[in-house]
Amino acid sequence: MRYQIQTKQGKIDFSHGVIAKIVVQAASGLRKQIGLSNHRGKLLRYRLEKPVFNAKDYIEVLIGEQGVDIRINVVVRMGCSIGEVTEQLIKRVNYDLQTMAGLSANSIAVMVTGLVAKTNWFRPTEVKK
Repeated sequence: MRYQIQTKQGKIDFSHGVIAKIVVQAASGLRKQIGLSNHRGKLLRYRLEKPVFNAKDYIEVLIGEQGVDIRINVVVRMGCSIGEVTEQLIKRVNYDLQTMAGLSANSIAVMVTGLVAKTNWFRPTEVKK
């Protein structure tokens, strides 16, 4: 499914993968505090130059008539404030969506699937916009 924007020049279509790529770009700015993960908390290893995974498989993007709903799974490093880091991520994703694609998200949910230290503790926590 695609998200469409009507402009003076015509229609612009955004696929799920494009929106997920923008989210990955926004999350890369917080690389020292968080890491992207799957829904089970497995930390994904990626590089922006040559992505080794398909972002749309790990970031849930629901495209409806009212707009875009995004759900991001992250792992937070020990010593970082979960509230501050998730708020920063939500602001970055929202800003990048607006500046790069002209989209505004209905909701951005950040699911904290774990904490990274010498051992992992899993405590699912969800923060919404």
